[in-house]
Amino acid sequence: MRSLLRRDRPHPTAVHARVHDGSHLWIAVRDGGDAGELTLIAPSGEEWAVPTRLESGLHAACAPLPSDHDELRVVTGRGRRAVAVHLGDLVPAGPTLSTPPTPDGSHRWDVEDDSGALVLRRHPVPARVPVRRIDLADDAVRVHLDPTAGDTVVLRLDDVDLARVDVLAGVFSVPADVAVPAGATATFEIGARPLARDQNLLTRPHPAVVLPSPGAGLELRWLPDARLAVQRPRG
Repeated sequence: MRSLLRRDRPHPTAVHARVHDGSHLWIAVRDGGDAGELTLIAPSGEEWAVPTRLESGLHAACAPLPSDHDELRVVTGRGRRAVAVHLGDLVPAGPTLSTPPTPDGSHRWDVEDDSGALVLRRHPVPARVPVRRIDLADDAVRVHLDPTAGDTVVLRLDDVDLARVDVLAGVFSVPADVAVPAGATATFEIGARPLARDQNLLTRPHPAVVLPSPGAGLELRWLPDARLAVQRPRG
């Protein structure tokens, strides 16, 4: 792919590049000659023209992303006139840039920096049950899920089921009397899918996000991999 891109011309620069909804690339490009002609290119050589509009001196576009490719490069021009679009210094890139999954929930597009060039890569998303919110009602900690997530939540420690809790209209109460050993961490699952945050930007989420306690010496916490868990501290 790189051999097809011209290197003797200045690179246009993306000052914004983000997949905000899981299926479209929002991009704004400054300068670079043919910045008005953006093109998405797959490793196979397949191309998709991206019409742009001029706004405040930037060539802006919102481009649908193909669902049958896992890597796309953004260039200006087409064919032999193609020049790779580079990422600006202020454009975040990589897995720490939180983006929603694709509409079917199976993948997530990441904006990545490949030696300066802007590359979109689609990565599989582990099957999880997103937690919508957590609140308190009548001294009970309630976890809100999508109403279609399932009917039963299992609190599991390794391969042992500690509790099974009914889910009503997407809501369940965290049991306060579950026998979690001191120092142990149990996680919630529905049909082998863990309950987790939909977005995960914090490397140490527990100190940053304080969750209500179910009681009886238990702590509700987010794990670094975004899963929701119950823990009983030692001592």
